[in-house]
Amino acid sequence: MRPLLAASLLAAGAVSGCVAFVPATRDPHALATAEAKRTCPGARDDVASIAPVDAVEPHYVRRPSKSGHDTHLMGARLRLRPVAGVTPELLERALRCHQARATLHEITAADDDPWVLPGVWMDITVEGHGSELLATVASDRGGEARAILARATRARR
Repeated sequence: MRPLLAASLLAAGAVSGCVAFVPATRDPHALATAEAKRTCPGARDDVASIAPVDAVEPHYVRRPSKSGHDTHLMGARLRLRPVAGVTPELLERALRCHQARATLHEITAADDDPWVLPGVWMDITVEGHGSELLATVASDRGGEARAILARATRARR
């Protein structure tokens, strides 16, 4: 009876428009192609290079576990010097476009470029805190998160 129940639930999901059990794509090229179409038109090309990194710290999240909560490294948080006329939204768009263009081999990223990790699609967000800009670069995979933090730390030096 259980296989029939599972098949019925999957069929009901398909009919209702729900997509069940389909993992999100992790293909960096496909993600970069979509991101480039969304963020690159009108994005400033120079923002990724003119937003100097003042400080870098690990980016951790707490997740529920059997023992309460576990802390997981997700990447890096980069404190950036404000740039005149550059809002957090504009900077985030430019950094995401920069990552997409590097992933698509339209530009060459430096070895210590904190906004690009070859072969990996990262989540980049930028927030404004007063006169400060705080960028978070993250991945939910541990090895990638360590590489992100290492690149960000090298960019700070």
